[in-house]
Amino acid sequence: MTNKTNCLVGKKNTPLYGKKNVTRIHVNQARIRSNAKLPASKHEPVITAKGSGKNRYGFSVKIDGPSYVVYSPEDPLSCGAKLWIETDSKVIVNRK
Repeated sequence: MTNKTNCLVGKKNTPLYGKKNVTRIHVNQARIRSNAKLPASKHEPVITAKGSGKNRYGFSVKIDGPSYVVYSPEDPLSCGAKLWIETDSKVIVNRK
């Protein structure tokens, strides 16, 4: 089984299992809830792109190639996400 914190290799039972340089994109529900209490000018990014040993946060992402939507309630990501997008394509994260 793959280590949940290792974002460089696809998770078990996903289309990219065993592939390197995998990026996982998910929505941070806690940030959505906290943003609801803030004025729009103070909103924090709610989309997280995990890969290449770092997390990138933004309000939108562009995936430059094929990707897969994965639902895995029995084996969520280490952050708790049960649904995410997984790709080995280039991912552009927009902070605005």
